[in-house]
Amino acid sequence: MVRRRDDEDAGALLAALQPVHVQDGYPLHDVHLTPAWLYDGLDEAWVAELDHRLVGHVALAPAEGCWHLTRFFVAVDARGTGAGSALLATVEAWADERDVELALDVVEHNSDAQALYEHRGWERTGTVTATWVSEQGPWPQAYTYRRHVRTP
Repeated sequence: MVRRRDDEDAGALLAALQPVHVQDGYPLHDVHLTPAWLYDGLDEAWVAELDHRLVGHVALAPAEGCWHLTRFFVAVDARGTGAGSALLATVEAWADERDVELALDVVEHNSDAQALYEHRGWERTGTVTATWVSEQGPWPQAYTYRRHVRTP
């Protein structure tokens, strides 16, 4: 089940995020394993629940001409359950209802995420240096993706 995120979700989300950080390196730095980083003024956000446990999260931030997908993760032990696809479908439906484009960045080593977005029709639009991951390099490369407005 996917629902809107609320303030009381922070602890359970961080518990789910910690193993993701260890296994996948997301977020890249452990200093980001905080409610402040997870919430960071992001009011458009959803969580996935499985067996009454929070197992995933996704948020949107307004960006130039679109909404940027961010803070997207699924608990390590909940992968393959459809939680990630359900969160992504929720975000895509939200964008479709508002006729807005979505954008995101994926670091180059995350081939599973790239495959997921491309399978769902997102278009790889470029490459950027991921300077947001730390104050000083070396910085990884990231691919930019866009999901254009869907017309009926």
